[in-house]
Amino acid sequence: MVGLCIAYQLAKRKYRVAILERADWLATEASSDNGGATWPFNQMMSEPLMYRFILESMEAHKRLSDAGLNYEFRRIGCIFLLYSEEQRRSMEEKLSAMPSSEKYEFLNREEVSVREPALTSDITGGILFPNCSHGEAHKLCNELIREVRNGGVTEKTSTTVKGFKKDSGRIVGAITTDGEYAADHFVLAAGPWSGAFSDDLGFGIPTIPIKGHIISWRTGGPMISHMIWTGRAAIFPGTGTLVQAGGGMDFTGFDKAPSERTEKLLSASAIKAIPRLASFPKEVWTGLRPGTPDALPIIGYAEPYRNLIVATGHYHEGFTTAPITGEIVRDLIVDGKSERTYLSMYRPGRFNC
Repeated sequence: MVGLCIAYQLAKRKYRVAILERADWLATEASSDNGGATWPFNQMMSEPLMYRFILESMEAHKRLSDAGLNYEFRRIGCIFLLYSEEQRRSMEEKLSAMPSSEKYEFLNREEVSVREPALTSDITGGILFPNCSHGEAHKLCNELIREVRNGGVTEKTSTTVKGFKKDSGRIVGAITTDGEYAADHFVLAAGPWSGAFSDDLGFGIPTIPIKGHIISWRTGGPMISHMIWTGRAAIFPGTGTLVQAGGGMDFTGFDKAPSERTEKLLSASAIKAIPRLASFPKEVWTGLRPGTPDALPIIGYAEPYRNLIVATGHYHEGFTTAPITGEIVRDLIVDGKSERTYLSMYRPGRFNC
């Protein structure tokens, strides 16, 4: 998804772009099948160095929607479930440090029930975060693929990049299983596989694959209208007849086999919140996401090369931040710089001693 957003932005500026993709089709792994959620309150509490990045990307999502990309991106809000008064007091303390721009409202049990009748009554209340948005990830990928094809972008799937040809501080060619590709600019957006290029490029790109799970229940019709956060699982309205729960942080390398433990934890947490889910058939999907040692993305020019940009390490915020990453990389290539000050925290060279 990150690579597609970059290609989309550059094609709009009339650049000739080629996508080199190791898989048999575009937008595999967690790009095309994820929860499609943006919830800035979570970043403010757990990853504050991502907060501004998240807010700007929500604006970038709106620009994509306004440009005609239809992936049902809309603000639907999120309800954080509270199961005890102790949990409520803990959240009150955490939220007291939030910026005033991040709105929230404490709800009692009855107020939660009015908004979401399918939720369990075994709660003391909830917190409504109205700024949270949701979109359909697979539809965004399909829309981006359509746009880049219409923009004349070259797709080379089933094509593995084996290394790079360099000259005088520049990358001059990508050496692939389909031959060599020359270009003026190169962007490395290989997700969990980005780290495989560290030795060849001579600097560290410490991405690791972190497996995520999506549990889908075919409910036969809509069941919730908000996103729901249980503390362990994120629950999404899904498309049409689906309700989905996502999460998990499985450090199992490139093994994509579902984890029985993670599946049970996510399913139990979702069913605890929405008891009726237990009566519906479910499906389990897994995908790999690129994590980094400091949980921040890697975006920017990669020294010592003057024409290589790295855009990876977005972990579980790939859907959320792909649109703004596409705009940032476009600016770096078109203008040679980006005005976003937070990029200094995401620079590729921060891992090199």
